[in-house]
Amino acid sequence: MISKSNLPTFLSHYYEAANGPFRNLSHVPLTEAEARLAAIRKRGDVFASKRPTDYLSVRNELEDRVRTLFIEKGGQPQLSHPHYMILGACPWVKSWYKQGAELHIPLAEFDPDTISFTYGDTFPAMRYQDSSPYRGRVYTLDEVPNLIRQFGLPQITNPEGARGPDRYIEAQVWAEQPITKYMRTDREIPLSEFTFQPIDEAAARTVLNWRYPAPYDIYNSKPDNIENDIQYLLDPQYPYFSMTNQADELVAFCTYGLDAQVPGGEYSTEALDIGLGMHPNLTGQGLGIQFVQAVIQFGIQTYHPERLRVTIAGFNQRARRVWEKAGFVFEQEFGRRKDNHPFVILIRMA
Repeated sequence: MISKSNLPTFLSHYYEAANGPFRNLSHVPLTEAEARLAAIRKRGDVFASKRPTDYLSVRNELEDRVRTLFIEKGGQPQLSHPHYMILGACPWVKSWYKQGAELHIPLAEFDPDTISFTYGDTFPAMRYQDSSPYRGRVYTLDEVPNLIRQFGLPQITNPEGARGPDRYIEAQVWAEQPITKYMRTDREIPLSEFTFQPIDEAAARTVLNWRYPAPYDIYNSKPDNIENDIQYLLDPQYPYFSMTNQADELVAFCTYGLDAQVPGGEYSTEALDIGLGMHPNLTGQGLGIQFVQAVIQFGIQTYHPERLRVTIAGFNQRARRVWEKAGFVFEQEFGRRKDNHPFVILIRMA
């Protein structure tokens, strides 16, 4: 017999790695959600592109119904629209995405009063017409063990969908906790922490004289070439910016566009390229994510791109980890044209 003690011990969330978890269309205004879904349909490269034109309106109606049924059972939803998860693992769902990613959150972290369940995805659970007794019903966490005892865990009993459309038990999470701490944090650091200004000659001279220890010394400007490099950074076709902190100290510089690319890479996908250099004394201290978050925000607000891209020296695993933490995913590895030095390209949606 299935008991609460031997339920799956976690909920799973599947998502597009480049976008980050819990990017829910129900949580943005309907007009914006419709525009995003239209863009997905136009690209036609993921499962969501097949959704019909009335998808969002039907989804909103079903969410209202599930929420009402949950309240009738004593549920205490804190949100108008839920976050969606799956009871246990269901790896095939990753195939819905170009580069699917998977997140597990222990059931123990959730308040039972804020999670409801349907046997199957909300759409078939609420709309499919057959005689299944779980059709049109919503369950609480306390009811799930008996539900599985009666009908099985769909990932095991119906993995290919041969017995109907119900291939997992869906969880609707009606609260921000504990979801918030698992969401990507690329917008958590306020831009007010830094001031961005088009780089001037004094700032350009300063950053070009920064010296990094090996193996990061490949970023050091050659002393006999600094004057030429200064003019390069001041060239309007390459938008370089200085970054100062609240104490008006120059702590980093960044660039957007062509000069953030490395010859030899393949850059045909339309994206905003980003380059970032931090003060040597600030590197290796776990501060990189703050700077990455800030240049991402500034780039989005200034250039309004659809995608963001960064090119990183192959050896620089420290930088790669930071950009991946901000939601970037691997796209390409290549050798730099002049010396075949290895580089990688990472990309994400804006």
